[in-house]
Amino acid sequence: MARKLTSVLGIDIGSSKIKVCEIKTQGREPVVTALGIADTPEGAVDHTGIFNPDAVGEALKKAISDAGVSTAFAVVTLAGQASVLVRTLEVPKMNPAELKDHMQWEINRNIPFAESTIVSDFKPLGGEDPNAQNMDVVMAIAPPKAAPMAEVTAAISSSA
Repeated sequence: MARKLTSVLGIDIGSSKIKVCEIKTQGREPVVTALGIADTPEGAVDHTGIFNPDAVGEALKKAISDAGVSTAFAVVTLAGQASVLVRTLEVPKMNPAELKDHMQWEINRNIPFAESTIVSDFKPLGGEDPNAQNMDVVMAIAPPKAAPMAEVTAAISSSA
């Protein structure tokens, strides 16, 4: 019988950035609890695959460590660019209520799928200059059912 996960780590390995996003269930709602980003090593990844898994692994470990991820499981979906959209957006600084409204608009205008129903979330990235006029926000959009994508759950050891 499959185990029901209450927390997972999503991993996006791109040609220029490696992004990680930890999601935990709080009540009945999923909540983003950690975000991390690291540079993809030069020439290690392109649209056809990973060419230097050791270098990518080291960068992935750094992103996980820097984000403070606490979950031991990653859910990896193998499908291609049409399955999940993850973007970092620069938006004017705003309060949480204004940001929620603005990000709903951003999500609606960025839906790359034919499906009208989606799963989405966003989280402001911390660490910016308090005097800056803008802020960075990570946005993720996916169709609610990604079949026939293959899903693989792998344990990530804390020492890895």
